[in-house]
Amino acid sequence: MISYKRLLTWKYLKHTDTEVSDIMQYLPKSRKTLWTSSVRLGLLDILSSMSLDKDDFIFLPAIAPQGLVLPLQKKKVACQFYHLKEKFDVDLKSIESFVNNGRCKAIFFIHYFGKFNPQIYDVKRLCDAHGALLIEDFVHGLFGVDDKMRPLGSIGDLSFCSLPKFLPVPDGALLFINNDKLQVTLNEKKSIIWSVSVLSGTISLLLNNVASKCKRKWQYHLINTCAKLHYAIYYKLLCGLRYNHPVSKVTNNILRHIDFEMFIEERNTAFDLINEKYKCFEAAFMSPGYPIISPDAQTERAKWKNKGVETLSYIKGWQYVPASSDYDFERELQLSHFLLPLNAKVLSCQ
Repeated sequence: MISYKRLLTWKYLKHTDTEVSDIMQYLPKSRKTLWTSSVRLGLLDILSSMSLDKDDFIFLPAIAPQGLVLPLQKKKVACQFYHLKEKFDVDLKSIESFVNNGRCKAIFFIHYFGKFNPQIYDVKRLCDAHGALLIEDFVHGLFGVDDKMRPLGSIGDLSFCSLPKFLPVPDGALLFINNDKLQVTLNEKKSIIWSVSVLSGTISLLLNNVASKCKRKWQYHLINTCAKLHYAIYYKLLCGLRYNHPVSKVTNNILRHIDFEMFIEERNTAFDLINEKYKCFEAAFMSPGYPIISPDAQTERAKWKNKGVETLSYIKGWQYVPASSDYDFERELQLSHFLLPLNAKVLSCQ
């Protein structure tokens, strides 16, 4: 049973034969699809194409990933934050109060945990009424579907996903453009920093695979620490880049040989088995892990750690919440969740 940790084996790197897999058949059918090295770098070119004035702003949810906030900061684009409600639902009234002044040029909508949120239809109507773009983030829902069984990312004027969140690749993201008014040109360059970042990401994935086979705890911890170190190098260098880059040859080669049908089936099976035990959701959906929302999440995470299970969250090194006291609820909401890895270890715990 697969885990949320991405494992890369040497066989994927050795393959040089013709293409056998096509990831696009599982993704949105858009007017235009662009490949880029990462979401945050692709957004730099998206923002450049929007020709924003100094008084214009972009609207984001108050719990937003660094990968969305950082491009706005680099491009010096003003941003406002709308409120969230329980279970990470959108507070539509907080959007309505800002979107009608004509200066809101785009609204980001996130499908948290990879679970389709039908509120996107309400936000889409607000965007259409006030001339704003709807930017749909389904980074944590790669291969997921909406309420009409379409691939996630089919509704926004622009949507995007990140491949390394799910797949054993060091880079790669896709931008799906459904609005003819949004004319985007990717200005890609290559650099030593980008190459080192991809190399460190690849080494981290290979070490994850080695660590997963270790029988002794000290060996596992040593190799796992090395994997985390290389991932930290990869991520630090990625955050420092200021222009877009092409998808690496390493990622393109790996994608040609992934059995996506098996990957999706394994992930849904794992989710179903854990869901059968904990009964939190009516149906399985693609997600980095199995989401648990609880007012005592920190205590529960500690219990899982004592059982040898490493949980995930939208907290450390990923999620951004505005510093203002107006967003105290979102800070509490951010701390009230965690994700269980989709592996057999979770099922064996009582």
